[in-house]
Amino acid sequence: MKKLLSLLLALLTVVAMLPLSTMAETAYEPVEVQIGDRTLTFTEAPTRVVCVEDLYAEELIALGLEDVIVGRGRDRANDILPEYRDAYTAIPLVDPDGISSSTYPSFELIVALEPDLVMADHFDDKYNASYDAYAEIGANCWQKSSLFAEVKDPETVYTDLTNLGRIFHVEDRAAELIADLQNRIAAVGEAIGEIDEPLKVVVCDSQDGNEIFSAGQHLESQLIALAGGVNVFAETAESSWITVTAEQIVEMQPDVVVFNAYGTTPVEEKIETFRNTEAFADLPAVVNNRLYPITLLDVYDSIHIAKGVEELAKQFYPDKFE
Repeated sequence: MKKLLSLLLALLTVVAMLPLSTMAETAYEPVEVQIGDRTLTFTEAPTRVVCVEDLYAEELIALGLEDVIVGRGRDRANDILPEYRDAYTAIPLVDPDGISSSTYPSFELIVALEPDLVMADHFDDKYNASYDAYAEIGANCWQKSSLFAEVKDPETVYTDLTNLGRIFHVEDRAAELIADLQNRIAAVGEAIGEIDEPLKVVVCDSQDGNEIFSAGQHLESQLIALAGGVNVFAETAESSWITVTAEQIVEMQPDVVVFNAYGTTPVEEKIETFRNTEAFADLPAVVNNRLYPITLLDVYDSIHIAKGVEELAKQFYPDKFE
């Protein structure tokens, strides 16, 4: 009888411990994330997320979190990497009747979705609502850490992915995605090998007569460096984007000019405008026809960074990738 009681007590102990073990595995430890001068606190994983910009939705999809996205503010599927496009288009639009590339969905429409997390680049009156307005409905406001970083480099992308992994308890997925991006960028470096002197590069985002709107301390300059080039204006620039004159460009004698492709102006038109500008006729980049397009989102702080480095490197050093 004593043995039977001992056995029953042992079984009861095991059964009693099972729920505790399960709870220990699933319990959510509060997560704090620093974005700029704000500290975001999460006491549970968000389950209703509105992604105003495309790239936020794409990041969550890449982490296997498409089911938590209840709305997206843009309708630019072509900007999304092909492997995530179907999941992206399946997410409902916040405002199907008011799609715009330059405005945000209204605060009222976003609130109607009862979000507990809103992901966007901007939160102020110009963009319909502030941090405080969303806090009043219990929603956190997420922005890319690069918006507040002094140094624009791939580390900000990795930091955001790491923090999203912590918030949603998908740390392993985040680590795998980061490793994949890092490995692809490292592979580009290995393919290029030792370079005696990096190619001198100028970025043409847009052109107005003899003035060029160009990348300065933008992440694009870092990706150009990883692809074996050097943005000739990056070191002296004091901001992410700068305006340079034709005279400044001629003085730098760039080997390559990279043209950002986005918006309604075809990148081919940008290239021809630059090529036909009299002041640029004798530039090495023009003489040697080294005028290359790059999709703007591929050089933005997102999971496109590896693709951006790959595309730039293949144009800079095509013989290394034959």
